[in-house]
Amino acid sequence: MIFHFIDGYGPLPGLAPWFLRTPFAFFTDGIAAVALFFVLSGFVLTYKNFSQPEKYSLKNSLDIFVIHRIMRIMPPFMAWVLISALCQRIFHNDQFETAWLQEIWSQTTSLHRILREFFIIAPVSGGHLVPQDWSLTFELNISLFVPLYTLLGIAGNFPFYFYLLLRSSKSVFLFHFSLGMAIAKHFKTIQAKVSGLGKLTCLIVFFVGLSLYYSRIMIGPELAVKLHDHQEFEAGLIWFFQGLGAALIICMAIGAPRFQKILSHQYLIWLGKVSYSLYLLHLAVLKCLTPYLMGLFMGHVPEALAYWLSLAGTVAVSLVLSQISYLSFEAPAIRAGKTLSRQWKLMIERLFASSKSSELLADS
Repeated sequence: MIFHFIDGYGPLPGLAPWFLRTPFAFFTDGIAAVALFFVLSGFVLTYKNFSQPEKYSLKNSLDIFVIHRIMRIMPPFMAWVLISALCQRIFHNDQFETAWLQEIWSQTTSLHRILREFFIIAPVSGGHLVPQDWSLTFELNISLFVPLYTLLGIAGNFPFYFYLLLRSSKSVFLFHFSLGMAIAKHFKTIQAKVSGLGKLTCLIVFFVGLSLYYSRIMIGPELAVKLHDHQEFEAGLIWFFQGLGAALIICMAIGAPRFQKILSHQYLIWLGKVSYSLYLLHLAVLKCLTPYLMGLFMGHVPEALAYWLSLAGTVAVSLVLSQISYLSFEAPAIRAGKTLSRQWKLMIERLFASSKSSELLADS
């Protein structure tokens, strides 16, 4: 979100140029967060099944998983498409925006465009109300194959990694997702190995991961652009390095008790819970609220302070709206998904029972 604020309203005054070339500038690199998102997604979606392989069955898991996944992603997304359309008409103000942010919502919204954008498996091109939908397209398409990936992983290492290698060669995002699944598959081994490392070794590995994760910042913008345009991977070579860095950081977090204690803090758990809503709504807040905050502070306080106050107000309002969005859209959709999956399972069981009864009657 801070990355998009900087892209949309210019560099934050008061930050020294050298700061933006260090890994401590992690708030300014939203591109790296995309890599972390897909690695975490692969890990979270497969960890439960890999931890209990004896209970996994593709026959009993595929349809339930698809229902849960669609209900988890689609209803909140559809809600924010509608809210964004409303905000574009009522609150949109492009004052103070850079050219990048002005391109968002640049096209007139119609009912036809809204309906087309609802289905993120093949989103409408250009003028998106929720521009982040490109990542959700990959997320949904990739995650629908998770039951198959899990089955291959339970079957053995060779079919699992051979298939993932073939798939990952087509997209760097599949590579990120595959890294997450590999961490889930070997969770206990990674945890044991990391917990047995010395403190110095852990620090070295962690900072190697951090350096890879923020490689776009570390190497400077010119070389980063060249690597990002490299066609060895569809989305750019720089994302390949960032995915490796994200995987290393997650591996270190798995086996480091202090790291786990930090991540178990109630506020971080809450932030993780509302993160999907925050992801969906933050650009709408940047488009609608931030210009008014900038206009409110500009001329009354120094320009640098106006930027920082606008950023603080944008983040605060976004977090509050994320909680409201979670309670209003996400939580009901999750409950509805569980209800639908139970009803679907009961319906299938009844159909099988009815079919079996018919066969018995026919035999008698």
